[in-house]
Amino acid sequence: MENNTSQIDICRLVEQAQLGCRQSMDILTEQVKTRLSTYIYRLTLDNDTAEDILQETLLEMVKSLPKLRQPGAFWGWIYKTATGKACLERR
Repeated sequence: MENNTSQIDICRLVEQAQLGCRQSMDILTEQVKTRLSTYIYRLTLDNDTAEDILQETLLEMVKSLPKLRQPGAFWGWIYKTATGKACLERR
């Protein structure tokens, strides 16, 4: 039940951020930082590179969030974005 509740909360945060709520965007950004920092580090095995990719991912999130059609797909979308940025970095 908790997982479903957290998914609803994320959907609500995404929807509010899409409407321009700065507080929702700030909360969403902090949650993304918390969840993605370890994931990106595991992809890169370098702290500086991981931090750069995290910042690029957050910037992409802020720019592209209004285009996200399904708020429930947020985590898959943001992980895919981070993975793509990490792959580009490896090239």
